[in-house]
Amino acid sequence: MLNYKKKNIAIGFICHDIAMMAQMAHQIAVMYLGNIVEVLPGENMKDIVSHPYTKALMGSVFEIDMDYTKPIESIDSEIPSPLDVPPGCPFQNRCEHCTSKCQTEKPELREIEPGHFVACHCL
Repeated sequence: MLNYKKKNIAIGFICHDIAMMAQMAHQIAVMYLGNIVEVLPGENMKDIVSHPYTKALMGSVFEIDMDYTKPIESIDSEIPSPLDVPPGCPFQNRCEHCTSKCQTEKPELREIEPGHFVACHCL
């Protein structure tokens, strides 16, 4: 097997299946409406997700050994038009933690742990 780190090779792979990405990627960037909201290591991803959107994505993953009595939670709101993204945080109208700062100021990616970046005012 080719050692990508040793050869300094990077492969960009765009996918809507976050469970598959967690299995195969060393580093994952989660995007919402064209904005990176979280960058995190692929290893043990489900244990360290922080952004509300990434948490919602992980909550929608079906697993063989999952607890089928636990309800699958959905995000109860409409996605804004990608042509008219509101000012501030792009996830604001779908986030239960939204504050007035989220509605006016777009959060920047900041490192919360080594190699783990999140764009959220509420974390």
